[in-house]
Amino acid sequence: MGVAALVPLEEYLGKSYEPDCEYVDGCIVKRNVGEYFHSLLQSLLAMHLNSLREVYGVKFRAMVEQRVRVRGGDDSVRRYRIADVCVLEAGHRKTPVTLDPPILVIEILSPDDRLEPTIRKCDDYAAMGVSTIWIADPRARILYEVVNGRAVECIGQKPTFQSAGLSMTVDFIGLFAQLDEE
Repeated sequence: MGVAALVPLEEYLGKSYEPDCEYVDGCIVKRNVGEYFHSLLQSLLAMHLNSLREVYGVKFRAMVEQRVRVRGGDDSVRRYRIADVCVLEAGHRKTPVTLDPPILVIEILSPDDRLEPTIRKCDDYAAMGVSTIWIADPRARILYEVVNGRAVECIGQKPTFQSAGLSMTVDFIGLFAQLDEE
């Protein structure tokens, strides 16, 4: 196995990748491409989360596949992750790459994804200051919350996140059920 060559950050940020890649400690890291259930759950989540803005009267924005700078510094320790779904609080800086910690990040497992490496990715979000991090498995219909580097299964699958001092519930039971609809 060869050693990966370090890539300057400017090269990473100035280039388009198909599919988009992450930047971890100076190396380009490929992501598994979402498939049908990944993509469908991602779409349903973004629509559902953005609809909560109306229900609760809170200003935030749900985004899909948004680049997030989780760690700065020189190229050898910089990290840019791509969140499957993230929620940005009102007043966030509107920059091409998200610099402010989202209030919620959701990673959705693709068939080739494994839980442990996804938890390590989520650790980067936690270190950045993201307060709520979930991992959704659309095939197994399981939702995990990442707490202190561990994935804890959400029993009942109606977890909450906070925005503007309000606690908002996301109905994963209903979202998972929609995966089987025509």
